[in-house]
Amino acid sequence: MKRRSLLIAASALALIAAAALAVSSRSHDAMIRKQAAELARVLGLASGENADARKERLERELGPLLENDVRVELPEVGAPLRDRAAVIRLVSDTGGARRIDVALDDVLVSLDAADSGATLRARATLLVEGSLALCDVRNLTVSWVQKDGSWRIASVEVAPRTHEEPEARP
Repeated sequence: MKRRSLLIAASALALIAAAALAVSSRSHDAMIRKQAAELARVLGLASGENADARKERLERELGPLLENDVRVELPEVGAPLRDRAAVIRLVSDTGGARRIDVALDDVLVSLDAADSGATLRARATLLVEGSLALCDVRNLTVSWVQKDGSWRIASVEVAPRTHEEPEARP
């Protein structure tokens, strides 16, 4: 009888642990998705935002989402960017755009076994309004690490364009 009670108790504890792990994984998934949506918002450019204000905002809002030694691979840049300051410099340059919108679709989050790292795969759509309206769609892979209870971006890999030029509309 005592052995059976121990088996039942052990089984119950195992089920509780499995449920807690599942809830933890879902909450990490939700947190990463939320931060990815925040990343898309932060990278946008509102009409009327000047270059200095954009750079200050990006340092304040994008900086905390990135590891100090974040690595970003973007085919058009050539060599990978290897730190937070270089990434912020790159995205601060709007190239004369008046408005930029970023959207992430088809988001898939995969957590590592220890829930200390994650990979997000998504399709990113970039709409840029300047003298022409441009639309660029790319696949991207974002690696996240969890430190001190928060998720930060360790690396970003942006796939090359699947067509020669982005769609341009007058």
